[in-house]
Amino acid sequence: MLSGMTMTAEVRELAGVAAIIDALAACLAALDMRCVGGDDAARLTEMFARGERLCATGKALAARRATDCSVHERAGARSAEEWLAGLSGTSERAAQGCLTTAEQMEAAPELGEACKAGELSAEKAAEVADATKADPSSAGRLVEAAKSRSLKGVREDCRAVRNAAKSRQDDQDRLARIHRGRYFRTWIDREGAGCGSFRMTPDLLARLLAWMHPYQQDVYDQSRHAGIREKPECYAVDALLSMAEAANATRPADPVQPATSQPPTSEPNPETPVATAVPGPPPDLGPSPNPGPSPDPGPVARNVGPPPTIIVLIDHAALVRGHTEPGECSVIDGVGPVPVATVQALMADAFLCAVVRDGTDIRSVVHLGRDPTARQRTALIARDRTCVVPGCDVSTGLEIDHVTTWVATHHTTMDELARLCRHHHALKSYGGWSLPAPRGAGAGSRPQVAFHPDPSTRTASI
Repeated sequence: MLSGMTMTAEVRELAGVAAIIDALAACLAALDMRCVGGDDAARLTEMFARGERLCATGKALAARRATDCSVHERAGARSAEEWLAGLSGTSERAAQGCLTTAEQMEAAPELGEACKAGELSAEKAAEVADATKADPSSAGRLVEAAKSRSLKGVREDCRAVRNAAKSRQDDQDRLARIHRGRYFRTWIDREGAGCGSFRMTPDLLARLLAWMHPYQQDVYDQSRHAGIREKPECYAVDALLSMAEAANATRPADPVQPATSQPPTSEPNPETPVATAVPGPPPDLGPSPNPGPSPDPGPVARNVGPPPTIIVLIDHAALVRGHTEPGECSVIDGVGPVPVATVQALMADAFLCAVVRDGTDIRSVVHLGRDPTARQRTALIARDRTCVVPGCDVSTGLEIDHVTTWVATHHTTMDELARLCRHHHALKSYGGWSLPAPRGAGAGSRPQVAFHPDPSTRTASI
Protein backbone atom coordinates (compact mmCIF):
# COMPACT_ATOMS: atom_id res chain seq x y z
CA MET A 1 0.00 0.00 0.00
CA LEU A 2 1.10 3.64 0.40
CA SER A 3 4.56 4.22 1.90
CA GLY A 4 4.51 5.43 5.48
CA MET A 5 1.39 3.50 6.44
CA THR A 6 1.62 1.30 9.50
CA MET A 7 1.22 -2.42 9.22
CA THR A 8 -2.07 -2.17 11.08
CA ALA A 9 -3.38 0.36 8.52
CA GLU A 10 -2.30 -1.88 5.64
CA VAL A 11 -4.15 -4.86 7.10
CA ARG A 12 -7.20 -2.66 7.67
CA GLU A 13 -7.21 -1.48 4.04
CA LEU A 14 -6.83 -5.01 2.68
CA ALA A 15 -9.61 -6.26 4.91
CA GLY A 16 -11.84 -3.42 3.79
CA VAL A 17 -11.36 -4.22 0.09
CA ALA A 18 -11.94 -7.92 0.76
CA ALA A 19 -15.15 -7.12 2.66
CA ILE A 20 -16.42 -4.95 -0.22
CA ILE A 21 -15.75 -7.70 -2.78
CA ASP A 22 -17.43 -10.32 -0.57
CA ALA A 23 -20.44 -8.05 -0.05
CA LEU A 24 -20.72 -7.52 -3.80
CA ALA A 25 -20.59 -11.26 -4.42
CA ALA A 26 -23.32 -11.81 -1.84
CA CYS A 27 -25.45 -9.06 -3.37
CA LEU A 28 -25.19 -10.60 -6.83
CA ALA A 29 -26.04 -14.04 -5.51
CA ALA A 30 -29.22 -12.73 -3.87
CA LEU A 31 -30.27 -10.42 -6.70
CA ASP A 32 -33.01 -11.72 -8.99
CA MET A 33 -32.98 -9.52 -12.09
CA ARG A 34 -36.39 -10.85 -13.14
CA CYS A 35 -37.89 -8.86 -10.26
CA VAL A 36 -36.11 -5.62 -11.16
CA GLY A 37 -37.89 -2.95 -13.21
CA GLY A 38 -36.38 -1.49 -16.37
CA ASP A 39 -35.39 1.87 -14.84
CA ASP A 40 -33.86 0.18 -11.79
CA ALA A 41 -31.97 -2.22 -14.07
CA ALA A 42 -30.56 0.74 -15.99
CA ARG A 43 -29.45 2.33 -12.71
CA LEU A 44 -27.84 -0.93 -11.62
CA THR A 45 -26.03 -1.07 -14.95
CA GLU A 46 -24.59 2.39 -14.32
CA MET A 47 -23.46 1.43 -10.81
CA PHE A 48 -21.87 -1.82 -11.92
CA ALA A 49 -20.12 -0.01 -14.79
CA ARG A 50 -18.61 2.45 -12.31
CA GLY A 51 -17.65 -0.42 -10.04
CA GLU A 52 -15.98 -2.13 -12.97
CA ARG A 53 -13.95 1.02 -13.71
CA LEU A 54 -12.96 1.39 -10.05
CA CYS A 55 -11.90 -2.26 -9.80
CA ALA A 56 -9.87 -1.93 -13.01
CA THR A 57 -8.03 1.04 -11.53
CA GLY A 58 -7.37 -0.78 -8.27
CA LYS A 59 -6.13 -3.84 -10.13
CA ALA A 60 -3.76 -1.76 -12.26
CA LEU A 61 -2.24 0.06 -9.27
CA ALA A 62 -1.93 -3.13 -7.21
CA ALA A 63 -0.42 -5.06 -10.12
CA ARG A 64 2.13 -2.33 -10.73
CA ARG A 65 3.20 -2.44 -7.06
CA ALA A 66 3.33 -6.24 -7.08
CA THR A 67 5.55 -6.35 -10.16
CA ASP A 68 7.80 -3.64 -8.69
CA CYS A 69 8.28 -6.03 -5.78
CA SER A 70 9.11 -8.90 -8.22
CA VAL A 71 6.11 -10.97 -7.17
CA HIS A 72 5.85 -12.29 -10.75
CA GLU A 73 9.40 -13.65 -10.58
CA ARG A 74 8.69 -15.52 -7.37
CA ALA A 75 5.58 -16.95 -9.05
CA GLY A 76 7.74 -18.35 -11.86
CA ALA A 77 6.25 -16.17 -14.61
CA ARG A 78 8.37 -15.20 -17.61
CA SER A 79 7.29 -11.58 -17.34
CA ALA A 80 5.06 -9.23 -15.40
CA GLU A 81 2.60 -9.26 -18.32
CA GLU A 82 2.39 -13.06 -18.29
CA TRP A 83 1.76 -13.09 -14.54
CA LEU A 84 -0.99 -10.46 -14.71
CA ALA A 85 -2.60 -12.04 -17.79
CA GLY A 86 -2.79 -15.41 -16.05
CA LEU A 87 -4.26 -13.85 -12.92
CA SER A 88 -6.84 -11.77 -14.81
CA GLY A 89 -7.70 -14.20 -17.59
CA THR A 90 -6.76 -11.65 -20.26
CA SER A 91 -4.13 -11.39 -23.00
CA GLU A 92 -0.59 -10.29 -22.29
CA ARG A 93 -1.18 -7.24 -24.48
CA ALA A 94 -4.11 -6.20 -22.26
CA ALA A 95 -1.95 -6.81 -19.20
CA GLN A 96 0.77 -4.62 -20.66
CA GLY A 97 -1.75 -1.83 -21.20
CA CYS A 98 -2.91 -2.20 -17.61
CA LEU A 99 0.62 -1.80 -16.26
CA THR A 100 1.34 1.14 -18.56
CA THR A 101 -1.83 2.86 -17.36
CA ALA A 102 -0.75 2.47 -13.74
CA GLU A 103 2.65 3.92 -14.59
CA GLN A 104 1.11 6.95 -16.31
CA MET A 105 -1.29 7.53 -13.40
CA GLU A 106 1.76 8.56 -11.41
CA ALA A 107 3.22 10.69 -14.22
CA ALA A 108 -0.08 12.39 -15.07
CA PRO A 109 -2.09 13.29 -11.93
CA GLU A 110 -5.16 14.21 -14.03
CA LEU A 111 -5.32 10.65 -15.35
CA GLY A 112 -4.86 9.16 -11.88
CA GLU A 113 -7.62 11.29 -10.36
CA ALA A 114 -10.11 10.43 -13.11
CA CYS A 115 -9.39 6.72 -12.87
CA LYS A 116 -9.66 6.66 -9.08
CA ALA A 117 -13.01 8.44 -9.34
CA GLY A 118 -14.28 5.74 -11.71
CA GLU A 119 -14.69 8.17 -14.63
CA LEU A 120 -12.61 6.29 -17.22
CA SER A 121 -12.84 2.70 -18.40
CA ALA A 122 -9.70 0.59 -18.59
CA GLU A 123 -9.71 0.87 -22.40
CA LYS A 124 -10.00 4.66 -22.38
CA ALA A 125 -7.38 4.98 -19.65
CA ALA A 126 -4.95 2.81 -21.62
CA GLU A 127 -5.40 4.97 -24.74
CA VAL A 128 -4.87 8.20 -22.80
CA ALA A 129 -1.88 6.74 -20.96
CA ASP A 130 -0.19 5.79 -24.23
CA ALA A 131 -0.80 9.24 -25.74
CA THR A 132 0.46 11.11 -22.67
CA LYS A 133 3.74 9.22 -22.94
CA ALA A 134 4.24 10.94 -26.30
CA ASP A 135 2.98 14.34 -25.09
CA PRO A 136 2.63 14.74 -21.29
CA SER A 137 1.10 18.22 -21.70
CA SER A 138 -1.98 16.71 -23.37
CA ALA A 139 -3.06 14.74 -20.28
CA GLY A 140 -5.62 17.21 -18.94
CA ARG A 141 -7.26 17.82 -22.31
CA LEU A 142 -7.43 14.12 -23.20
CA VAL A 143 -8.79 13.09 -19.81
CA GLU A 144 -11.53 15.72 -19.90
CA ALA A 145 -12.57 14.73 -23.42
CA ALA A 146 -12.46 11.01 -22.58
CA LYS A 147 -15.11 11.44 -19.88
CA SER A 148 -17.80 12.10 -22.48
CA ARG A 149 -16.33 10.77 -25.74
CA SER A 150 -16.86 7.22 -26.97
CA LEU A 151 -13.92 4.83 -27.05
CA LYS A 152 -13.63 5.36 -30.81
CA GLY A 153 -13.49 9.13 -30.32
CA VAL A 154 -10.88 8.80 -27.57
CA ARG A 155 -8.72 6.65 -29.84
CA GLU A 156 -8.89 9.26 -32.60
CA ASP A 157 -8.03 12.06 -30.15
CA CYS A 158 -5.05 10.09 -28.86
CA ARG A 159 -3.88 9.20 -32.36
CA ALA A 160 -3.91 12.91 -33.25
CA VAL A 161 -1.76 13.65 -30.19
CA ARG A 162 0.74 10.94 -31.13
CA ASN A 163 0.88 12.25 -34.71
CA ALA A 164 1.55 15.78 -33.47
CA ALA A 165 4.38 14.54 -31.25
CA LYS A 166 6.28 13.13 -34.24
CA SER A 167 8.46 14.99 -36.72
CA ARG A 168 8.00 15.00 -40.50
CA GLN A 169 10.79 12.46 -40.89
CA ASP A 170 9.21 10.26 -38.22
CA ASP A 171 5.94 10.32 -40.18
CA GLN A 172 7.65 9.41 -43.45
CA ASP A 173 9.63 6.60 -41.84
CA ARG A 174 6.50 5.25 -40.17
CA LEU A 175 4.51 5.28 -43.42
CA ALA A 176 7.33 3.53 -45.26
CA ARG A 177 7.50 0.89 -42.50
CA ILE A 178 3.72 0.34 -42.66
CA HIS A 179 3.85 0.01 -46.44
CA ARG A 180 6.63 -2.58 -46.30
CA GLY A 181 4.50 -4.61 -43.89
CA ARG A 182 1.24 -4.31 -45.88
CA TYR A 183 -0.82 -7.47 -46.32
CA PHE A 184 -4.19 -8.87 -47.34
CA ARG A 185 -5.02 -12.21 -45.70
CA THR A 186 -8.02 -14.51 -45.92
CA TRP A 187 -9.09 -17.63 -44.05
CA ILE A 188 -12.09 -19.79 -43.20
CA ASP A 189 -13.19 -19.69 -39.56
CA ARG A 190 -14.59 -22.55 -37.47
CA GLU A 191 -18.14 -21.83 -38.57
CA GLY A 192 -17.10 -21.99 -42.21
CA ALA A 193 -17.35 -18.26 -42.92
CA GLY A 194 -14.87 -16.52 -45.19
CA CYS A 195 -12.83 -14.01 -43.18
CA GLY A 196 -10.17 -11.48 -44.04
CA SER A 197 -7.75 -8.95 -42.65
CA PHE A 198 -5.62 -6.26 -44.24
CA ARG A 199 -3.05 -3.64 -43.31
CA MET A 200 -2.00 -0.64 -45.40
CA THR A 201 -1.06 3.02 -45.18
CA PRO A 202 -3.98 5.38 -44.42
CA ASP A 203 -3.79 7.09 -47.84
CA LEU A 204 -4.38 3.72 -49.54
CA LEU A 205 -7.26 3.04 -47.15
CA ALA A 206 -8.75 6.42 -48.02
CA ARG A 207 -8.56 5.58 -51.73
CA LEU A 208 -10.17 2.18 -51.17
CA LEU A 209 -13.04 3.61 -49.13
CA ALA A 210 -13.60 6.43 -51.63
CA TRP A 211 -13.86 4.03 -54.57
CA MET A 212 -16.16 1.72 -52.61
CA HIS A 213 -18.51 4.48 -51.48
CA PRO A 214 -20.66 4.81 -54.65
CA TYR A 215 -21.04 1.02 -54.85
CA GLN A 216 -22.06 0.88 -51.20
CA GLN A 217 -24.56 3.70 -51.77
CA ASP A 218 -26.06 1.76 -54.71
CA VAL A 219 -26.44 -1.36 -52.57
CA TYR A 220 -28.01 0.69 -49.79
CA ASP A 221 -30.46 2.36 -52.20
CA GLN A 222 -31.52 -0.96 -53.73
CA SER A 223 -31.93 -2.53 -50.30
CA ARG A 224 -33.94 0.40 -49.01
CA HIS A 225 -36.15 0.32 -52.11
CA ALA A 226 -36.83 -3.36 -51.40
CA GLY A 227 -37.73 -2.58 -47.78
CA ILE A 228 -34.65 -4.36 -46.38
CA ARG A 229 -32.56 -2.85 -43.57
CA GLU A 230 -29.10 -4.13 -42.74
CA LYS A 231 -25.98 -2.85 -41.03
CA PRO A 232 -23.52 -0.67 -43.02
CA GLU A 233 -20.86 -3.39 -42.78
CA CYS A 234 -23.21 -5.75 -44.63
CA TYR A 235 -23.54 -3.27 -47.47
CA ALA A 236 -19.76 -2.81 -47.48
CA VAL A 237 -19.23 -6.52 -48.22
CA ASP A 238 -21.66 -6.39 -51.14
CA ALA A 239 -20.05 -3.17 -52.39
CA LEU A 240 -16.55 -4.66 -52.32
CA LEU A 241 -17.69 -7.67 -54.33
CA SER A 242 -19.56 -5.49 -56.82
CA MET A 243 -16.55 -3.24 -57.29
CA ALA A 244 -14.27 -6.24 -57.87
CA GLU A 245 -16.69 -7.80 -60.38
CA ALA A 246 -17.08 -4.47 -62.20
CA ALA A 247 -13.29 -4.11 -62.50
CA ASN A 248 -12.92 -7.70 -63.68
CA ALA A 249 -15.63 -7.24 -66.34
CA THR A 250 -13.42 -4.84 -68.31
CA ARG A 251 -10.02 -6.14 -67.18
CA PRO A 252 -7.48 -5.99 -70.06
CA ALA A 253 -6.07 -9.24 -71.40
CA ASP A 254 -2.49 -8.08 -70.87
CA PRO A 255 -0.51 -9.89 -68.18
CA VAL A 256 -0.67 -8.29 -64.77
CA GLN A 257 2.50 -6.35 -64.02
CA PRO A 258 4.30 -7.21 -60.78
CA ALA A 259 3.53 -4.85 -57.92
CA THR A 260 6.19 -2.31 -57.01
CA SER A 261 7.71 -2.31 -53.56
CA GLN A 262 7.43 1.47 -53.32
CA PRO A 263 4.31 3.27 -52.06
CA PRO A 264 2.08 4.47 -54.90
CA THR A 265 2.44 8.18 -55.69
CA SER A 266 -0.66 8.78 -57.77
CA GLU A 267 -3.88 7.26 -59.00
CA PRO A 268 -4.59 6.35 -62.65
CA ASN A 269 -5.53 9.16 -65.01
CA PRO A 270 -9.02 10.34 -63.96
CA GLU A 271 -9.89 10.70 -67.67
CA THR A 272 -9.79 6.91 -68.01
CA PRO A 273 -13.37 5.56 -67.99
CA VAL A 274 -14.43 3.81 -64.81
CA ALA A 275 -15.21 0.12 -65.29
CA THR A 276 -18.93 -0.50 -65.60
CA ALA A 277 -20.47 -3.48 -63.87
CA VAL A 278 -22.28 -6.16 -65.84
CA PRO A 279 -26.01 -5.62 -65.23
CA GLY A 280 -27.59 -8.15 -62.95
CA PRO A 281 -30.54 -8.59 -60.65
CA PRO A 282 -30.61 -6.55 -57.43
CA PRO A 283 -28.86 -8.32 -54.57
CA ASP A 284 -31.05 -10.16 -52.12
CA LEU A 285 -29.86 -8.60 -48.84
CA GLY A 286 -32.61 -9.92 -46.61
CA PRO A 287 -32.27 -12.87 -44.25
CA SER A 288 -33.15 -16.18 -45.83
CA PRO A 289 -35.92 -18.18 -44.11
CA ASN A 290 -34.09 -21.39 -45.01
CA PRO A 291 -30.42 -21.38 -43.97
CA GLY A 292 -28.09 -22.36 -46.76
CA PRO A 293 -25.82 -20.96 -49.45
CA SER A 294 -27.24 -17.74 -50.90
CA PRO A 295 -27.44 -17.34 -54.68
CA ASP A 296 -25.00 -15.04 -56.44
CA PRO A 297 -26.84 -11.71 -56.64
CA GLY A 298 -24.65 -10.39 -59.47
CA PRO A 299 -22.82 -7.08 -59.43
CA VAL A 300 -24.56 -3.78 -58.84
CA ALA A 301 -24.81 -1.92 -62.15
CA ARG A 302 -23.33 1.58 -62.05
CA ASN A 303 -23.22 4.45 -64.48
CA VAL A 304 -19.81 5.74 -65.51
CA GLY A 305 -19.07 8.89 -63.55
CA PRO A 306 -16.27 10.99 -62.09
CA PRO A 307 -13.99 9.50 -59.47
CA PRO A 308 -15.20 9.83 -55.87
CA THR A 309 -13.85 12.53 -53.60
CA ILE A 310 -11.47 12.17 -50.66
CA ILE A 311 -12.02 15.02 -48.21
CA VAL A 312 -9.13 16.19 -46.04
CA LEU A 313 -9.25 18.78 -43.24
CA ILE A 314 -5.80 20.19 -42.45
CA ASP A 315 -4.30 23.26 -40.83
CA HIS A 316 -2.41 25.50 -43.25
CA ALA A 317 0.59 25.78 -40.91
CA ALA A 318 0.82 21.98 -40.59
CA LEU A 319 0.63 21.53 -44.37
CA VAL A 320 3.49 24.00 -44.89
CA ARG A 321 5.56 22.62 -42.00
CA GLY A 322 5.09 18.97 -42.93
CA HIS A 323 3.76 17.74 -39.57
CA THR A 324 1.18 18.73 -36.99
CA GLU A 325 1.76 20.34 -33.63
CA PRO A 326 -0.56 20.20 -30.58
CA GLY A 327 -3.95 21.66 -31.41
CA GLU A 328 -3.55 21.32 -35.19
CA CYS A 329 -5.58 19.07 -37.43
CA SER A 330 -4.81 16.59 -40.23
CA VAL A 331 -7.85 14.38 -40.79
CA ILE A 332 -9.26 12.32 -43.65
CA ASP A 333 -13.04 12.13 -43.55
CA GLY A 334 -14.10 8.59 -42.69
CA VAL A 335 -10.54 7.53 -41.79
CA GLY A 336 -9.57 9.84 -38.93
CA PRO A 337 -6.36 11.63 -37.90
CA VAL A 338 -3.42 10.93 -40.21
CA PRO A 339 0.16 12.24 -40.54
CA VAL A 340 0.63 15.22 -42.85
CA ALA A 341 2.83 12.98 -44.99
CA THR A 342 -0.28 10.94 -45.78
CA VAL A 343 -2.12 14.05 -47.00
CA GLN A 344 0.89 15.00 -49.12
CA ALA A 345 0.86 11.53 -50.69
CA LEU A 346 -2.74 12.15 -51.77
CA MET A 347 -2.20 15.64 -53.16
CA ALA A 348 -1.40 14.33 -56.65
CA ASP A 349 -4.91 12.90 -56.93
CA ALA A 350 -7.33 14.96 -59.00
CA PHE A 351 -10.21 13.88 -56.78
CA LEU A 352 -8.68 15.13 -53.51
CA CYS A 353 -10.68 17.90 -51.82
CA ALA A 354 -8.58 19.83 -49.31
CA VAL A 355 -10.27 21.93 -46.64
CA VAL A 356 -7.56 24.23 -45.32
CA ARG A 357 -8.26 25.97 -42.04
CA ASP A 358 -6.53 28.66 -40.02
CA GLY A 359 -7.13 28.05 -36.34
CA THR A 360 -10.83 27.18 -36.02
CA ASP A 361 -11.95 29.02 -39.17
CA ILE A 362 -12.17 27.32 -42.55
CA ARG A 363 -10.28 29.63 -44.94
CA SER A 364 -10.72 27.83 -48.24
CA VAL A 365 -12.45 24.83 -49.72
CA VAL A 366 -10.71 23.60 -52.87
CA HIS A 367 -13.10 21.50 -54.92
CA LEU A 368 -12.28 21.13 -58.62
CA GLY A 369 -15.22 21.31 -60.99
CA ARG A 370 -17.83 21.78 -58.25
CA ASP A 371 -20.41 24.53 -57.69
CA PRO A 372 -20.89 26.54 -54.47
CA THR A 373 -23.49 24.09 -53.15
CA ALA A 374 -20.92 21.29 -53.26
CA ARG A 375 -18.42 23.52 -51.46
CA GLN A 376 -20.96 24.13 -48.70
CA ARG A 377 -21.48 20.40 -48.30
CA THR A 378 -17.73 19.87 -48.15
CA ALA A 379 -17.36 22.48 -45.42
CA LEU A 380 -20.13 20.73 -43.46
CA ILE A 381 -18.35 17.38 -43.80
CA ALA A 382 -15.16 19.00 -42.54
CA ARG A 383 -16.96 20.60 -39.59
CA ASP A 384 -19.07 17.62 -38.51
CA ARG A 385 -16.64 14.73 -38.97
CA THR A 386 -18.82 12.56 -36.72
CA CYS A 387 -22.48 12.52 -35.74
CA VAL A 388 -23.17 15.73 -33.79
CA VAL A 389 -25.17 13.95 -31.08
CA PRO A 390 -23.07 14.04 -27.89
CA GLY A 391 -21.39 10.70 -27.22
CA CYS A 392 -21.94 9.38 -30.76
CA ASP A 393 -18.75 9.13 -32.78
CA VAL A 394 -20.10 7.38 -35.88
CA SER A 395 -18.13 8.74 -38.84
CA THR A 396 -19.50 6.74 -41.78
CA GLY A 397 -22.87 6.90 -43.52
CA LEU A 398 -23.69 10.30 -42.02
CA GLU A 399 -26.73 12.18 -43.33
CA ILE A 400 -27.27 15.94 -43.56
CA ASP A 401 -30.16 17.21 -41.46
CA HIS A 402 -31.92 20.58 -41.59
CA VAL A 403 -32.05 21.33 -37.87
CA THR A 404 -34.70 23.91 -38.67
CA THR A 405 -36.96 22.57 -41.41
CA TRP A 406 -36.48 24.10 -44.84
CA VAL A 407 -40.24 24.55 -45.13
CA ALA A 408 -40.08 26.98 -42.21
CA THR A 409 -37.15 29.07 -43.50
CA HIS A 410 -36.93 28.55 -47.29
CA HIS A 411 -33.16 28.95 -47.08
CA THR A 412 -30.16 26.84 -46.12
CA THR A 413 -27.25 28.09 -44.01
CA MET A 414 -24.41 26.32 -42.26
CA ASP A 415 -25.85 27.28 -38.87
CA GLU A 416 -29.00 25.33 -39.71
CA LEU A 417 -27.30 22.14 -40.90
CA ALA A 418 -25.82 19.20 -39.01
CA ARG A 419 -24.64 15.71 -39.87
CA LEU A 420 -26.30 12.80 -38.05
CA CYS A 421 -25.82 9.06 -38.21
CA ARG A 422 -28.75 7.15 -39.67
CA HIS A 423 -29.93 5.99 -36.24
CA HIS A 424 -30.12 9.47 -34.69
CA HIS A 425 -31.44 10.99 -37.92
CA ALA A 426 -34.33 8.51 -37.85
CA LEU A 427 -34.99 9.25 -34.17
CA LYS A 428 -35.14 12.98 -34.89
CA SER A 429 -37.24 12.67 -38.05
CA TYR A 430 -39.69 9.99 -36.98
CA GLY A 431 -39.05 8.99 -33.35
CA GLY A 432 -40.05 12.15 -31.51
CA TRP A 433 -36.53 13.33 -30.65
CA SER A 434 -35.42 16.95 -30.89
CA LEU A 435 -32.14 18.53 -32.01
CA PRO A 436 -32.45 22.22 -31.06
CA ALA A 437 -30.87 24.59 -33.57
CA PRO A 438 -27.31 25.48 -32.48
CA ARG A 439 -26.39 29.16 -32.49
CA GLY A 440 -23.29 30.58 -34.10
CA ALA A 441 -21.89 27.27 -35.34
CA GLY A 442 -20.81 28.70 -38.69
CA ALA A 443 -18.66 26.86 -41.19
CA GLY A 444 -15.68 26.20 -38.98
CA SER A 445 -17.06 25.54 -35.51
CA ARG A 446 -18.74 22.30 -34.48
CA PRO A 447 -22.23 23.02 -33.16
CA GLN A 448 -22.96 22.45 -29.49
CA VAL A 449 -26.24 20.54 -29.43
CA ALA A 450 -28.56 18.65 -27.13
CA PHE A 451 -30.56 15.60 -28.13
CA HIS A 452 -33.61 14.53 -26.17
CA PRO A 453 -37.15 13.15 -26.58
CA ASP A 454 -39.66 15.73 -27.76
CA PRO A 455 -43.21 14.52 -28.59
CA SER A 456 -43.82 17.68 -30.67
CA THR A 457 -41.24 16.66 -33.30
CA ARG A 458 -42.72 13.56 -34.84
CA THR A 459 -42.62 14.76 -38.44
CA ALA A 460 -39.76 14.56 -40.90
CA SER A 461 -37.37 17.51 -40.82
CA ILE A 462 -35.91 17.19 -44.33
